[in-house]
Amino acid sequence: KIMVGFLPDGTIQDISVLSHSETPGLGAKIDNGEGAFRVQFQGKNPADFKLAVTKEGGNVDAITASTITSKAFCKAVTLAYDAFKNIAPEEKEVPFKLVATPAQESAESAADAAAESAAAPATEPAPATEPVK
Repeated sequence: KIMVGFLPDGTIQDISVLSHSETPGLGAKIDNGEGAFRVQFQGKNPADFKLAVTKEGGNVDAITASTITSKAFCKAVTLAYDAFKNIAPEEKEVPFKLVATPAQESAESAADAAAESAAAPATEPAPATEPVK
C-alpha cells in the first residue's frame, strides 16, 4: 500500500509506503527509508510525467533487479492519480492524500481497491512546508 499526496494541480507532493512484502535489499528499496526511488516522483505531474519504467518508455528509473516492483509502484501511483482526477475541483483546495494498493491478480481489483481508498479526502490535509498556490 502506498499513500500519494497531490497538490491541487495534480503534482505529486510526496509518496509514503504504508506496507509492502518485498525482499529486503531489493524490492524493499521502495520503502520510505531506503534509496531514492520514491523521490523521483516528487514534484512531478503525471499529466506530463509518464508513470512507467524507462524500459517501457516511461520516465521512472526502475530499481535494479526489481523491475516488477518498480512497475507495480508506478501502477499504484497511476491508480491514485486516476482517482484524484475524478475528484471535484472544489475538493482539491488543500493537498490531498490517496491510498492505492496494486492488486497482483487483476487490474480490475486494483482499480476497485484504489477507488474505495480514494472515496473521500484524507481527514487531515498533508502538511505543506510552503503555502499551496
